[in-house]
Amino acid sequence: MNAGDRDPEHGLQTASQEAATGSPDTSTLGVLFGLLYRASRREVVGLSVLGWLRLLLLAVLLLSWVLGWPIFWFGLAFVFLVALQISDWVARQAGYIVFRPTAGEAKPQAGPRLPVEQQVGCWASGPFSLSHQEMQLVMRPAKVWRNAKDELTIMVRRPSGHYAYQFVQPRTLEMIRPGWLQHGRRQQPALAITFQSTWGPGFDNPGRAYYYDPGEPAAPTANRRTIFLSFSSEQALNAVWLSVAQAGDPS
Repeated sequence: MNAGDRDPEHGLQTASQEAATGSPDTSTLGVLFGLLYRASRREVVGLSVLGWLRLLLLAVLLLSWVLGWPIFWFGLAFVFLVALQISDWVARQAGYIVFRPTAGEAKPQAGPRLPVEQQVGCWASGPFSLSHQEMQLVMRPAKVWRNAKDELTIMVRRPSGHYAYQFVQPRTLEMIRPGWLQHGRRQQPALAITFQSTWGPGFDNPGRAYYYDPGEPAAPTANRRTIFLSFSSEQALNAVWLSVAQAGDPS
């Protein structure tokens, strides 16, 4: 994540010394995913760094064939190009993050839930949507809160400065897993939330994300989604976890 992605309004730390305690060893795959993400987003003369690297390798392949260079150079460029393509595909499929769930059965610690409508800052990764568009976001500043019906709203700031959303309701929640999320060398405690999404492209009634009238026509089939919320404070993580796990509890 770039330094410019820090949001002082969230009160979040980029180094997160709090979260470093007890964190697992750094994953080589997580470091690779972080490098590939930055290379795919940083542009030089209108083309991403990753795009220039592909062009360079293709140029070596072409020149080695046209100019009759030793087969070593052709083979080396070919292997690197294939490895780059496979690595980038794997990274994109993983959302450029590595999530390692906590081993065994984990439960939130006793403590307060999020007060109704109180926003908590975090970083969000995964698929987020507008009514007409879904996008994959990686470690973006976000705010999360619950309403009086225990429905969770996640509002994520996109690189453009605009926002995308997800809504998690008690009836659509499938699973919540605590663990550690890594992007590049950065690791933070995180929650993986899996649910049936009724928000985004294909849903002609955006209001259905929050309210559903049984008398309405059947809604389109929900989409199974998993989003990741990472925190600089385990206290904030636990409050969000409790809010989801105890949804429907009047306390």
